[in-house]
Amino acid sequence: MTPVKTTIATLLAVVLAYAGSAGAVITSPGKQIEKLNRGTVSIMTSTGPFISWRLLATDAAGTTFNVYKAGVKLNATPLTTLNYRDTGGSAADQYAIRPVVNGVEANGFGSGPTWTTPYRTVPVQKPADGVTPDGVAYSYELNDGAPADLDGDGTYEMVIK
Repeated sequence: MTPVKTTIATLLAVVLAYAGSAGAVITSPGKQIEKLNRGTVSIMTSTGPFISWRLLATDAAGTTFNVYKAGVKLNATPLTTLNYRDTGGSAADQYAIRPVVNGVEANGFGSGPTWTTPYRTVPVQKPADGVTPDGVAYSYELNDGAPADLDGDGTYEMVIK
């Protein structure tokens, strides 16, 4: 696989792997939706960790958020955005996002370790190239993938063809 195809496949895998999870399906008035986690991700940048998270379909209107690092709240007032930059943070930091509904803070969801690169790689064990019985040479390469919550933990795994 060419470096460009590998990079594109890797970036697609990251987007899909961290886009959410399909661990369960819940019903909301008039619609069926996946049960998702917050999908919190922290990525190191030149100005500090950039933390991003997901607004859930089940969040109440007007939900805001608090960002925590090592148990210490970083923002003075609840955030109406879905991201935050910790200019005093490092790659060793981990963050937690706690939703605030009607002034009451709920349990949060953590980011895990801060990524040191803006992407995740997908390890692939490529089978050896070969030749069909008809004498046609072939080679394996990634060409399709889909996210799926295979173990029901609320986080997508990548299924790659």
